[in-house]
Amino acid sequence: MWTKDETSREVVDKAWQLQVEGSQGFKLARKQTNTKNELEKWNKEHFGNVRERIKVLEKKIEEVQGAEPTKENLELEVALSLELDDWKKDLNDIKERIESKLSSWKSKNLSWASRATLIKSMIQVILSYSMSVLQVPKGLCDQLDAIVRRFWWNPKFNKGSYSNPIAWDLLYWPLKEGGLGFRKFWEFNQALLAKLAWWLLVGKDCLCINLLRVKYKVRTNWLNHKASGSISSVWKSLEGIKQPVAQGACILIGSGDSIWIWEDPWISNLPHFRPNLRENASMDESIVVSQLLDHSKTRWDISKLRNTKKNSPPSPPKLPIIGNLHQLGLQPHRSLQTLAQRHGPLMLLHFGSVPVLVVSSADAAQEIMKTQDLNFANRPKSSMFDKLLYNYKDVSMAPYGEYWRQMKSILVLHLLSNKRVQSFCTVREEETFLMIEKIKQSYDSSSSVNLSEVFAKLTNDVVCRVALGKKYGEGEGGRKFKELLGEFVELLGVISVGDYIPWLSWVNRVNGLDARAEKVAKQLDDFLEGVIEEHLNFKKKEVHDHVLSDFVDILFWIQKEKVIGFPIDRVSIKALLLA
Repeated sequence: MWTKDETSREVVDKAWQLQVEGSQGFKLARKQTNTKNELEKWNKEHFGNVRERIKVLEKKIEEVQGAEPTKENLELEVALSLELDDWKKDLNDIKERIESKLSSWKSKNLSWASRATLIKSMIQVILSYSMSVLQVPKGLCDQLDAIVRRFWWNPKFNKGSYSNPIAWDLLYWPLKEGGLGFRKFWEFNQALLAKLAWWLLVGKDCLCINLLRVKYKVRTNWLNHKASGSISSVWKSLEGIKQPVAQGACILIGSGDSIWIWEDPWISNLPHFRPNLRENASMDESIVVSQLLDHSKTRWDISKLRNTKKNSPPSPPKLPIIGNLHQLGLQPHRSLQTLAQRHGPLMLLHFGSVPVLVVSSADAAQEIMKTQDLNFANRPKSSMFDKLLYNYKDVSMAPYGEYWRQMKSILVLHLLSNKRVQSFCTVREEETFLMIEKIKQSYDSSSSVNLSEVFAKLTNDVVCRVALGKKYGEGEGGRKFKELLGEFVELLGVISVGDYIPWLSWVNRVNGLDARAEKVAKQLDDFLEGVIEEHLNFKKKEVHDHVLSDFVDILFWIQKEKVIGFPIDRVSIKALLLA
């Protein structure tokens, strides 16, 4: 629209000639800001709102037509009429674009399928970009719907009557509900704007949303925000969609993926907000809050809330405090077999306060692992895992939820994919060759070979080179590293009495187990921090799929490029390296 006014170029030239002192970057930024401000001011003065401008021109034409018919008034009327036509043409440009598309198809004999394809893939796509940021007048949307409707029922003619054996609104329904999936322009425009408004409301991290939030100083809830000063057409469109968004918005406190029902506060800033037990309800269910939701209907699963003890499997008698721990004996597998023969293939035991479901048949195992897998996706909490695995950030111990799914996708798609494993073939070959050479040297010197140590060293060297970029098994540092890993693995397998009998958790502080775990966790974290800093300081080239790199480089590339669309922090990277 600016191209119709000859002064637009003058405004830009004048604004760009501003004299600014400072560095080249500072000068450029000041000139750009000055040019933007001048163009906004000039645009508001010369154009303003399109519809308001049209109303003003129509009013002026009426005044001229009611005045004395002099030569000057007649010339003014012609000039105003031409200007009015130009403005109306701008407003109807969208309509003309669609009509021009349709006119080129009228000479063709199109089948119903062809017409449906053209409507959905051509006509209704033309406006997608404009409608995603600007609110189109409802009257214009109705006209566009009428154009599409005529093309569907009677594509050969622009005028005249036509029959419509099926109500047009039925064709807007999705394909799976019996419609053709056509879009109503007005509803489609509202939906696209609502999506942009939703991104603004939840603070989506993208350039467009960040720009809008900074420009209009949106620091809190956008629904309660009022912009000051002049606003753009995009912001006006967002203001227009605010009420429908507000009606369907709610505050999400959390997903509940990592909140254990009986142990954790459900709301972080309300530590005493905990569920009240119904009479005869069981609090032995080791599940998280998200498992009480019916995700298909986005609401609470009432059947689980009413009575968590309903349909519990048979359980042998238990003792206070220790539960069924005394029944395990020195050979737990034999004891469990004997108990299962007595109580059935599904049996509920209690290890202290921790419920344990014992499955002893293939059918029951299939039901649990396939049909009910989400209900058994989480592991019980452990103080050792908490201290050693960065508060359950590790893939193997993280609660089932969005974090676990994203971390697993990184592991499967980027670290352990077939392509990635093949890329480390050279590392495996080199280390295998070195192992064979060492065995050969031992043979030549007639010395004995401890194959367990040799294969353990091979595995350690390959894993370190693939994950961390180099071997950490040589010299005094290598000896300490092996000792650290050995103690780490040992602590992961330690049975902590506090995990099964919570009120005895103080025992770990007395016997030194907590202090030992914290020391190992600190040493391991310092080691991983050193590895990461070494990689960052080395300033390797950027990692791509076709470049051979270790896991540390790949993970920082994923973090930098936001490959998975899910933010991962440094702690998550260290936890993945321990996986």
